[in-house]
This record gives sequence, C-alpha cells and structure tokens, in this order.
Amino acid sequence: MPPKKGQGKKKNDSDDDDESEEPYEPQVQKKIQKQTQKKQIAVKKQKEDESEDYSESSNKLVEKQGKKKKAQPFKQNKTTNNTKKKQIKEDDEDENSESVEKDKENYKLYQKKETPPEDDPCRIYYESLYREKPESVLALKYCLDYGLIEEANIQKAHKFYEKYKSKQK
Repeated sequence: MPPKKGQGKKKNDSDDDDESEEPYEPQVQKKIQKQTQKKQIAVKKQKEDESEDYSESSNKLVEKQGKKKKAQPFKQNKTTNNTKKKQIKEDDEDENSESVEKDKENYKLYQKKETPPEDDPCRIYYESLYREKPESVLALKYCLDYGLIEEANIQKAHKFYEKYKSKQK
C-alpha cells in the first residue's frame, strides 16, 4: 500500500547519504586513475634519478675545482647540443647527397623520387592499380614519379598524364 501524504520513507530507509559508502565509479574511470597514478609515480622516480645524477655531477665539479669555488649547478648548453646535432646531420647529408646524386643518374625519364622497395604497400597498391587500369591518373602519377613504368611505355604514359593535367586547368 502506498504511503499516505506527508509520510515519506522511514528514517531507517533514508540513509542514502552514508559517508561510509563509496560513490559509484565506472571501472573505466578507476583504470584511468590507476594509470595516471602509475605515470605520476614513474615521473617522480625519474625526477629523483635526475636529481641524483645532478648531485653526482655537481660533486664531480667541486672535486675538479679543488673546492675553491662553490658548486655551480650543472646545466647543459642547448646551443652546443643543437650544434652537435646539426654537425651530425650535415655529415649525414653530405654522405646522403653523394648517394642521391649517384641514384639520380640511375633515375628513369620523368622520375622524381627514389624507387621504393618491392614490399612497400603503396608501391604494391599503385603498381597493381596501374596494371589493372592503365588510365588511372593516380596510379600513373605515382608510377611516373617513382620510376615504376617500363622505359618503353614512359613516353606514352607521360603524354597521357600531361593531357589530363591540361584538361584540369
């Protein structure tokens, strides 16, 4: 029987706001919270390790200076790191530029980019598309740019592509 007007729930039943009960949280939120806690712990450990490295390096500086001066904080000079990286890149570029020049001598007519390896997914896709549909402009452009068309058909393919480009303008 429904309660009469003015009569609500019994006092025993109205204890929904108990502090002892935990509010409902989906398990996904709990997992996310655990992950963030783990990340925070890992970051703290990393900072502690860095501070230990920092203190060890500052102690070495003090020993080198003969304890005449106060230990100065160890700071890495970003410009020197960047210049070192740039020098390494320049050295690599010199080596790469020589190999690129050698490769460009081997480029086919209208080839702009280095031929990708045979197991490259893009190459497989565009080659098969070109074999099935030689009039496909996307496949034609890719195969011309990467030198995947046989030398006997390059001129025809390039003329077809140029006609298509001129129609588009």
